[in-house]
Amino acid sequence: MKKIVSFAVIGLLAFAACKKKTSDPEPTPAPSTTTTTGGSTTGTPATIDVNSTPQVSYSLDGTAVSIVVDGNNYHSGSGSSGSINWTYDSDIDDGDTKVYFNVTKGTLTTSGGSPDDATFKTLFPVASAPYSVNAANGVEIAIWDSNNVMWSTSQGSGNQSGSTFNIVQTKDEQQGDLYVKTYITFSCKVYNAAGAMKTITNGKYVGYFGNI
Repeated sequence: MKKIVSFAVIGLLAFAACKKKTSDPEPTPAPSTTTTTGGSTTGTPATIDVNSTPQVSYSLDGTAVSIVVDGNNYHSGSGSSGSINWTYDSDIDDGDTKVYFNVTKGTLTTSGGSPDDATFKTLFPVASAPYSVNAANGVEIAIWDSNNVMWSTSQGSGNQSGSTFNIVQTKDEQQGDLYVKTYITFSCKVYNAAGAMKTITNGKYVGYFGNI
């Protein structure tokens, strides 16, 4: 079972065998929610944090890429997939069919049905996480180039020697469902279906994961 919701400013994706998509305004942070900060980064201090507008920036084989969600051309999304073994997605998309950047994190195992909020939150500690094929026990990052070709950490050789993924800050937002807004730093190798490789460095991402 897969759910996807896409917001005008944060986008939420909700798939459920049949794909469902809605568009809503960004949830307003509830004052009673808890913000957890921590983790560590290296090099120049980040110019963004968990309170920033959802966005992604990175260097792809030395070429700078930056996308900031504006609610018009770029939307922020989150989704879930599973029935017993659950994975969670966070992305930047066009609000319709095109995805520009996606992070998938897994896996939570339940006896059936969605995990409760407390269990869901355990998947997003302020800590580093390993890459794994299809995010089976870690994370997967995917990007789409100007020809709409997907490049993913799960394709090709999958070699991620020297790659990093760190959840630096998190922030809970309870808006009917629980959303965990994250600030993530990352570096990785992404591959196309033919096995060609590109290298991502100096990655920074702000986006939502939802228990939806």
